[in-house]
Amino acid sequence: MLFIKEFMGYKIYYDERKQKFQLENQEGDIVAERDTQAQAEDQAKMLSKQGFKRIKVLRIHDNGVVQLGELTSMNRDDRSAWVITDRRYGKDRQKIHLGSNYGYHEVTEENLAIAEQAKKKCEQIEALTAEIKELKAGLEKRIDLDYFGLSRGY
Repeated sequence: MLFIKEFMGYKIYYDERKQKFQLENQEGDIVAERDTQAQAEDQAKMLSKQGFKRIKVLRIHDNGVVQLGELTSMNRDDRSAWVITDRRYGKDRQKIHLGSNYGYHEVTEENLAIAEQAKKKCEQIEALTAEIKELKAGLEKRIDLDYFGLSRGY
């Protein structure tokens, strides 16, 4: 990509492969693509007036882990957004497509309460799973090779 200039807080690049002018925000995310430089500059003006504000998000994984993060930018052209989440070993940056269900929700008091409930339910499931495993370990007279006095070798 060829850097053209900085305009209204956005960097304008020309992508020779796509033959498009691209707007890059301060986080380094491509937030728009246009056919001409003038269109890219108009888009930068519009985006700077809108003043995108970061959105605190949360995601509940199937194992009950609640992941917090921040939606940092949105690209209206390809209907995607960039999300930064905390990971065990630092931050993770992910591009998501807004038409797909990635399970991100805005952080609100209600959503945090639901996330806490989901986490507790998953802990209950883990405890029940451990109890079931313990019960199964107590079963006797397993039907296998030993039951019939057969050796494991062929």
